[in-house]
Amino acid sequence: KESTLRSRIEKLEEEKLQLESSSKARDQLSTEDDNAKLKEASAVMISNVIKRRDNAMKEQVFRNWASQAQKTKHLNIVKGMARELNSTREKVQMLKSTFDVGTTKNL
Repeated sequence: KESTLRSRIEKLEEEKLQLESSSKARDQLSTEDDNAKLKEASAVMISNVIKRRDNAMKEQVFRNWASQAQKTKHLNIVKGMARELNSTREKVQMLKSTFDVGTTKNL
């Protein structure tokens, strides 16, 4: 009877060790899963930061381009206005000289 009890105790101790080792394996797998999830979350965060930075750079480039386009447009308008002003100035000078010639003849 004693040997049966001893064998039963040994068997139970073996089962206990097996359960503990399988529990450790489960804990290790759980830790590995957690690490994998953390790595995935980190990768997503880094990706989002890079995408936001790229979008900000594209927005800045677009604003610079739009600003340069407006400057070019305004410069062309100013040049046209300057040509018209010179043309008007020349015509006024011609008109003044015509009046000056006409008034000096009458005197």
